[in-house]
Amino acid sequence: MCKGNLRGEPEAVYSRLTANLQQRLGDRFRLFLLPSPDEKPVVVVLPSRNDPQPLALSQKLLAGVLLMATFATSLETAGIFLGFDFFQQIQRFPEVLPIAGGILTILAAHELGHQWQARRHQVGLSLPFFIPTWQIAAFGALNRFTSWVPSRKVLFDVAFAGPAAGGLVAFAMLLGGLLLSQPDSQFQISSEFFQGSVLVGSLAKVILGSALHQPIVSIHPLVVIGWLGLVITALNLMPAGQLDGGRIMLAIYGRKTAGRATIVTLIILAIAALANPLALYWGIVILFLQRDLERPSFNELTEPDDARAALGLLALVFNAGNSHSPQSQLGRSLGDWWLTLRQQRFHHPQGAGVKPQVAIEVKRRLVRLKHLQSQLAIAAMLGPGLGMVHQRCSQSLATMFRANIEQKNMGMAIAGDLIHGVSHPQTTDGLGC
Repeated sequence: MCKGNLRGEPEAVYSRLTANLQQRLGDRFRLFLLPSPDEKPVVVVLPSRNDPQPLALSQKLLAGVLLMATFATSLETAGIFLGFDFFQQIQRFPEVLPIAGGILTILAAHELGHQWQARRHQVGLSLPFFIPTWQIAAFGALNRFTSWVPSRKVLFDVAFAGPAAGGLVAFAMLLGGLLLSQPDSQFQISSEFFQGSVLVGSLAKVILGSALHQPIVSIHPLVVIGWLGLVITALNLMPAGQLDGGRIMLAIYGRKTAGRATIVTLIILAIAALANPLALYWGIVILFLQRDLERPSFNELTEPDDARAALGLLALVFNAGNSHSPQSQLGRSLGDWWLTLRQQRFHHPQGAGVKPQVAIEVKRRLVRLKHLQSQLAIAAMLGPGLGMVHQRCSQSLATMFRANIEQKNMGMAIAGDLIHGVSHPQTTDGLGC
């Protein structure tokens, strides 16, 4: 290890020192140009036996298992959007496939973006280790470099390409879904949800216009898929450890700033975990798997150019614009809502003796209940699951959802009574969403 002042630009000095080292010692050593704690240049030479290693067979098998698990959770998430538990009704696979396919497309675009830039710069990058979750299909994926990164510029390019690719696909789906939304679209969602995101709210206001003045807005399924993709992208852009956001922060602002940003992010997640179980889950993943900063690149002194710095700042602004209040009280009820959805299903008795007019009435009420369940499912995904509802409307939405669940229970009881010939004239029209 040598300390001193550089005689020239860091990039030119590194190239010259590396060429001299290889000429004398071959490929047995690696040279690093790093900043010291007092910001003085330091040259470090390490043996090549310390090079990062490719994935072992067991690690590749783990990546495959996690990929299959993510496919399964994507199907389950799609089933929740549609108002049923997929694993209890596997025969409805064709119904969930389009939504699950949309989610997987966004995840695939994200990972292909990373791989594209890694190949472009001839840097080794491992297979993605997806992090499945039934609430939003997946938190994204973890990956690690299987070779040294030449510079902070390359680190930025590889880290930024994933969120850029996945975010663009998600944004295109969101925009297309808003343009395709009609008054009779499949999903109904509270208009207050559009107030939880500056980006999504602004787009919805421009495209949907006066429709947002209604308490319930009908939207195309692509809106939900695109919004979900933007949330996954925002999670990975958090400036912490080896997440994409942490790598971008390290590439642009250096190791000291990136370390401080990681600590601040973990503190914020710890506070948010008091109201949101998903924040706790994601914070634990970062703490145990991703908290450490990326390994030093060969040349850590050369900073990315202004264009890359502007793109990194744009990514951070996007993350802020697509973020939502972590204090939402709805986040606390996600687990309770899921148990309610699973346990309170209506199974009418089979057999003869049901009057035709009663059967028609039951069918009409069950259709309305399905719409209500779909509304609650989307609310759980976009609101409780990630705290996406702005704090000033959290209390009113929580009240609305409690009332809707009580109304849903009442509707199931009425439908059962109708089958057995019991009339409820006072609640004939009480099941509308």
